[in-house]
Amino acid sequence: MTCLSKTNPALKVKHRLLKQLLLLLCVDTLTAQAYAHSHHMPIHTPTHELPSADGLSDESLGKDLDSLDSPDGLGDGLGDGLGDGLGDGFISDGLKSDKSPLPINTLPINALTVNQSNENQSAPPTVDVNFLLAQPEAFYHVFHQAIVQDDVATLRLLLPFYDRLPDDYQDDVLLLFAQSKLALSDGNTKLALNLLTDLSNKEPTLTAVKLQLASLLLTKKHDKHAQMVLDELKDDAHFLKLSKKEQRWVLSQSRHLHKKYKMGLDLGINYLHLDNINAASTITQPNIKKDAPKPAHGLALSLGVNKYTPLSHGISIYTALDVDGKFYDDKSHNELAVFAHAGLRKDHQKGYVDVVPFVGRIFATNQQHGRLSPRKDSQGVAFGSHHRINDKWQNAFFVRMEKGNYAERYQGYDGKRYHVNDTILLQDGPNRRYSLGVGYQLSHLQDATKSSHATKIHFGVLQRLPNGLTVQGRVSAERERYHGKLLRLVNPNDVYRTDKTLTLQTSIWHKDIRWLGLTPKLTYRYSKNNSNLPALYSHNKQNFYLELGRSF
Repeated sequence: MTCLSKTNPALKVKHRLLKQLLLLLCVDTLTAQAYAHSHHMPIHTPTHELPSADGLSDESLGKDLDSLDSPDGLGDGLGDGLGDGLGDGFISDGLKSDKSPLPINTLPINALTVNQSNENQSAPPTVDVNFLLAQPEAFYHVFHQAIVQDDVATLRLLLPFYDRLPDDYQDDVLLLFAQSKLALSDGNTKLALNLLTDLSNKEPTLTAVKLQLASLLLTKKHDKHAQMVLDELKDDAHFLKLSKKEQRWVLSQSRHLHKKYKMGLDLGINYLHLDNINAASTITQPNIKKDAPKPAHGLALSLGVNKYTPLSHGISIYTALDVDGKFYDDKSHNELAVFAHAGLRKDHQKGYVDVVPFVGRIFATNQQHGRLSPRKDSQGVAFGSHHRINDKWQNAFFVRMEKGNYAERYQGYDGKRYHVNDTILLQDGPNRRYSLGVGYQLSHLQDATKSSHATKIHFGVLQRLPNGLTVQGRVSAERERYHGKLLRLVNPNDVYRTDKTLTLQTSIWHKDIRWLGLTPKLTYRYSKNNSNLPALYSHNKQNFYLELGRSF
């Protein structure tokens, strides 16, 4: 039996053991086995690899999960502006989709592996606790081995007896690390985060602790604190101690946070060709005089600036300014929208929620002098939620409330609008995504004949082909019923106006076709509106768009 020397044996080996622990290196198994056999103790060999960057998902599709069937923003892609008679089709009436990356897995090792650990993978430990208490050096060694090997079952057995060791054999660093591993195994990430933070503050040179702390902070969406820890890990004092995979993981996560919180700039220029910009009906009625369908072409220009500023506990401040304009050969349909947004966003492990108030002004061509003039002032708030159910399924929920005030000639449109949309997304492999959603809109306006409620269902699919082509399709059906009746002169049957609209849209682009660094996207959109007042509101539209855009 090994005798304890007058000097503290734990202190003699502490530096060596801590170095092994902090670098997460395996202890020499043969030495441990020899030691264990000489003391009749069981050995627990490692059953899984050290933390690494393996398993980090490809974010190529994750960045644009909101771009298909987004409940906010421009909805169907490109609206028709004022052609629908000052309805809800104004450009930039909604919030921009969030384009920040949302990686599926931010841990250097799979979170499930951390939570399951060796406790669920091996038989209950057969450690003789009484023997180890009588041999503090052996207790110290087995306790350390269990930490290095993530042997949670042994840690759970030994931890209640740790304070019964002589003071010379107790180590606050090992104790905190062991407690954090048990907390992770139990799913108590809040406690684990507190323990790892305390440990990192007490021992700022511990590389392994900082690595585990960074991964846990990213999982809990404490991005501001995580960026600080990642910056520390990029220092040579820590970085050179990491494996190549861990180094790549640290750099990739740091780039992800930098991209998420840097100021974003979105630029867009689209060519538009519309065959019925004034939404005119081709059905005649003797007492109604109206214009024929009018074709038009023009440019849609957009500029967006946005910034997320991280706070604490996964909360960030969102600010944005969006300017969107449509300019046609027929200047009477020109329009310009300027919107400012400022709100809060809360990130969590499965996604995010946000609340964003907004104000905006829309300009349209004044028919008297032919120039843009203020047409509508808007103020409101939007609530959004994006929840990742699992690696395949996601849910996007959106609510928007707006109060609009119009110029004098259009004050019948003054009032409040409410919009609710919920969309389910299925990521069917790396190259295909489906979406299915429902929406409801309610308009309480000053003029009852312009007030309405509408329900909508939409289905979309995005497919990336092996030859580099990407095809995106969408179909939607909407029913809208108005709350007031028009005059009998144009409404001889004295009915409430009811419109049923079917919209088909498809886009195609190729990843290798670029112009000035931009990938052009060709979009075709067809819509058919059937109204019970057909001479006024039934119409067909066929629109073509050549879209160019880039985000910085």
